[in-house]
Parts: sequence; C-alpha cells; structure tokens
Amino acid sequence: MFHYTFDYLQKTQHPTAIPTEVNGGNHTPAFAKAAATIEAHNACLDVSKALAATGVRVLADDEFFAKVRSAWVERLFGLTVL
Repeated sequence: MFHYTFDYLQKTQHPTAIPTEVNGGNHTPAFAKAAATIEAHNACLDVSKALAATGVRVLADDEFFAKVRSAWVERLFGLTVL
C-alpha cells in the first residue's frame, strides 16, 4: 500500500512511498514499523530523486512548465489555459 498526500492549493506534493501492510496508513503503528525498513528508505530515495528531477525540468523547460501549470489550473479550477 502506498500513501500520497497532495496539496493542490499550495502547488506542493508530499508523497510517501513506504510500502506497508493493509490498513497501515500514515500515523499508525504498522506504518511506523514499515518506515524503519531499508525498503522504505530506498523507496523514499527513489521518490525524492523523481521529485527533484521533475522540479529541475519545471524550472529549465518553459514548455513543460506551461503544460504542468495548465493541467493544474484545469484540475483545480476547471479552467482551460491557453
């Protein structure tokens, strides 16, 4: 099971890719146990690298930034950005 939290209004992401057992969501003893494993550490590193790479692309690629922003505005407000 994977737990993701997204804050659309602040344009931030807080993903946690820690594999847990069923009903082992965040702030549970099962989650705490799963978070202490090497698998959880490696999963968090993978997610962190992907988020960092995406952030670099957003900053370096104006066309990609425009697509990302357009998708965000459309999803949040139901508006199409040209």
